[in-house]
Amino acid sequence: MKGNRTYDPLLEWCLFWIRRLAPLVPVARRSDWRREWEGELIHRWEELDRGRRIRPSDRISLVLASAGAIVDVVCLIRQDWRIDMLLQDVRYAARTLGQRPGFTVVVLLILSLGIGANTVVFSVVDAVLFSPLPYPDPERLVTIRDENPFKSLFDQGPAPGNILDWRQRTAVFEGIGAWYAGEPRTVRDDTQAEKVSATEVTLDFFSVFGRGPLLGRVFDSDEVSRQDAVVVLGQAYWIRRFSGDPSVVGSKILIDEVPHEVLGVMPADFGVPDRQMALWLPWDFRISYSHLPDIPRDYRFVNVVARMRPGITIERAQADMDRISASLAEEHPVANGGWNSRIVALHEETVGDVRQSLILLFGAVGFVLLIACTNIANLLMARASDRRREMALRSAIGASRLRLVRQLLTESVLLSTLGGLGGIALAFVGFRVLGVVAPAELPRFDEIALDARVLVFALGVTAASGLIFGSLPAIHAIRVDLLGCLKEGTRGAGTGRPRRSFRSVLVVTEVAAALVLMIGAGLLIQSFIGILRIDPGYDPDNVLVARTFPDPVKYGGAEARLGYFDTLRRQISALPGVMSVGAATGLPLNAYNNTPTRPYWRQGSATRTENAAEADITMITQGFLRTMRIPLLSGRDFDDRDSLDGVPVVIVNELLAASLWPDEKAVGEYLMIDYSQRGIYPYQIVGVAGAVRTVDLKSAPQPEIYMPHAQVPYVTMNVVVRTSSDPTALAASVRNVIATMDPTQPVHSVTTMESLVGVSVAADRFSTFLMGVLSVLALVLATFGVYSVMAYTVSQRRHEIGVRLALGADRGNILGMVVRQSGALVAIGVALGLVLALVLTRTMSSLLYGVSAADPTTYLAVSVVLAAAAACASLVPARRAMAVDPINTLRHD
Repeated sequence: MKGNRTYDPLLEWCLFWIRRLAPLVPVARRSDWRREWEGELIHRWEELDRGRRIRPSDRISLVLASAGAIVDVVCLIRQDWRIDMLLQDVRYAARTLGQRPGFTVVVLLILSLGIGANTVVFSVVDAVLFSPLPYPDPERLVTIRDENPFKSLFDQGPAPGNILDWRQRTAVFEGIGAWYAGEPRTVRDDTQAEKVSATEVTLDFFSVFGRGPLLGRVFDSDEVSRQDAVVVLGQAYWIRRFSGDPSVVGSKILIDEVPHEVLGVMPADFGVPDRQMALWLPWDFRISYSHLPDIPRDYRFVNVVARMRPGITIERAQADMDRISASLAEEHPVANGGWNSRIVALHEETVGDVRQSLILLFGAVGFVLLIACTNIANLLMARASDRRREMALRSAIGASRLRLVRQLLTESVLLSTLGGLGGIALAFVGFRVLGVVAPAELPRFDEIALDARVLVFALGVTAASGLIFGSLPAIHAIRVDLLGCLKEGTRGAGTGRPRRSFRSVLVVTEVAAALVLMIGAGLLIQSFIGILRIDPGYDPDNVLVARTFPDPVKYGGAEARLGYFDTLRRQISALPGVMSVGAATGLPLNAYNNTPTRPYWRQGSATRTENAAEADITMITQGFLRTMRIPLLSGRDFDDRDSLDGVPVVIVNELLAASLWPDEKAVGEYLMIDYSQRGIYPYQIVGVAGAVRTVDLKSAPQPEIYMPHAQVPYVTMNVVVRTSSDPTALAASVRNVIATMDPTQPVHSVTTMESLVGVSVAADRFSTFLMGVLSVLALVLATFGVYSVMAYTVSQRRHEIGVRLALGADRGNILGMVVRQSGALVAIGVALGLVLALVLTRTMSSLLYGVSAADPTTYLAVSVVLAAAAACASLVPARRAMAVDPINTLRHD
């Protein structure tokens, strides 16, 4: 509308936007610019409206003409935004921040902690979850695992016989590679002998991964089919043992007393099964099982990786494997009945169960950054309120709103930049801490680095943080009442209800976010404590474990093996401080186990079917149960009667006994064990032992069978030694005993059962530790946020408080007023946080053990701790309010 004239609604709309754009134009040109554009649009309309009907195209033309004002504003802004003015803004921002060093240091510390924590956690998440595997076309790599839902058996390794059929019957894969990480091998030269990790691999193994050697070559088809004495070395082992000498390729090294030709060296980033693998040896199923009538189909222990052909999806490959599994189940019902094969992307299989934990940590550290930004926004809001008179003066002498926003954002960006640099510096420290606390078993742990991707993320977080915590305070700061601010001076500036309300919203937000994070950490702590309280079925304290793997060729006979371990047990028993000694092919929570899984049933029942139950079989020496303190519930332990020519006997655990003889005594009964092509044999049960958690502490015990080592003399054994004091003090003596018995057969490693238990819970400990650190950081930031807001509120209300005291108000009432105000904010934040926690913690249910995601005890305890911390934080400004001198305050104001 111009004067009393009413225009067409479209023209009114165009003029409205001209008025809205005008404040963005520099002050010196603002009035002329607005008058010119309004006159231009009105003139255009009057030209169109002269005695004829206005067409739709005319209206579009008018809208396009008004849009030109936006381009005009952008051009004017670009003219106003000169580099010298930018430098001037930066210099002024630095000078302004330098005038408040305490404020600047606090903001930088908060921001550095938030950005540093995000950078460290992102580096882990990026390396483990986001970065592709270091192989060509990694999305085409999959693993194949077997499962039998009827037996509740999942994630089992396929059997060699079935793998050969897969290669012949499927066309969805370019190749199928298999490997088996068996017992370590002895590598010996004229000066030393050592046990090193070794893996047997099939022909397609290296080609499936698409990685060539660093030096030399890998196995060819003839070398694999003959299972020649050739070997490929890992780079880490090549550097450690041979000092990186390239001439080792083509030479011979002694492996288990057999000369092997070194064909090549694989690069350091080839991590199958892990990057510390020392030896890869050729493996052919037909040669390995030539002593059997057929290649076994029920020995499920092989690791398989396959490369899908281009264009093949996992769904299509799974459908093809389902077809083959059904066919094999019909052809071999005993071995394959009820079994099917499951295809999983190799990346997914590599990441394993840590995906959810890492996503949880990434979300938690995001909450920390949110709390940090909220805290800083609150501080900047308070500071902007104190600068409202400054903003009013600058606006009065001609500064545009855009100019004021630009100045305030420049200060925020400068703060965020400095905070980002501090965060990156803290991230370097965090990486060192991470190397200490992170479990070595974390997938792709050695790929974690502060690389370009992580630095780009840190810069992005820095920029986003500056905009987030700087925008809202800047917007509020420029909404000034010029006349009011200049009249009232500094007293009471910025104490308006809208701004106090907004700061209150920020406090509520950070209290709620902190509560959610603390509840998540509390649940994980409760869960971890519950895991540590689990009875594993044995006593891991003061037990030393020596992993011994004598050469199966040198100790090929039963008498040689029995003699070796009998002598070893006697000599270790003679060491001072040793209470008992035993040995077993498999230990709970141990990576180096040789425990075959075989079907079993009660003698006299029907012969084996495809759904027969299966149990792990462990060969143990005399004294093993006593050393591990596995309780013998009935019957007897193994003794001298259980020799090679004695009656075959076994000890079963209580789960197996209860499943076959629920209402009878199992001792004295006979158990049938199926060895597939080797036959079915009966064993007399002489004892029932307690159930042991073998896989990990959270997994329930499974049926288990113990056989006397004297009757089944395996060569791969784990020697356990119970001591009267610290077992590590005997480690050197045990190593010396083993080395003295046979210098060519060194011990592989010496550890403790407590260490094995620690390794099994390392992932849970890592997640709990990081969540605990983040929750403490969130608590500190939230508490500081409450303190800063209440301290600022008290400083702004000093005049009001002075008036109240002058009129006779009790100082206790003043204390109550401040505490009630902070208490109300905290109560709202806690209520909101409880609702959010009930929703968000459901996602972490699978990570918890023995505690519900809605555990009321944790929710109540965390709420009380946060409320108490906030109350303590508000007491400091409350006491300052009580100490206000009304006379001095009123005289000053």
